[in-house]
Amino acid sequence: MKFPPLLTGLAVLASVTFCSVSLSFAQTAQVDPQQLGQSGDGPVAVVSLSDGRWLAATAERGLSSLIGLQPNDQVTLELSFPQGFAGQPIGAESLDGGTLSSSQRTPTLNADGVLSLTFAAGFQPGLHRIALRAGGTVSILRFWVIDPANPSSHPDLLSPSR
Repeated sequence: MKFPPLLTGLAVLASVTFCSVSLSFAQTAQVDPQQLGQSGDGPVAVVSLSDGRWLAATAERGLSSLIGLQPNDQVTLELSFPQGFAGQPIGAESLDGGTLSSSQRTPTLNADGVLSLTFAAGFQPGLHRIALRAGGTVSILRFWVIDPANPSSHPDLLSPSR
């Protein structure tokens, strides 16, 4: 059976589009648990909130505690890795929404093992993760965007200081 060329072209275009979307989502949202950091591998993150408060979270064993954010909050992250990571490039990506940015084209730890990033949380309530890849290990910073319609319904969150 022969299909009209226009129909065949549309079918090919649709399959390529759907395959591309699935592939890029799988690459972005997957983190190999075997690569999660061990004790002493991950960063300490000082999270500076837009209202001037701050908190410190560690991802030493691969996962940070949950850090509470309001919808669309923008925070500054100062990441301090162990000294052995100094000078290394860092792969950083937002896994669940929000925007992650750096003043460097290729985020690289300075001589002290420190890097600053900016994270703008999305509006969608719930879990928002940032994957940090350094030296063959992955650390996950976990944020929880609080639901304005139900602000008391959330898991335990780290509390900021002044």
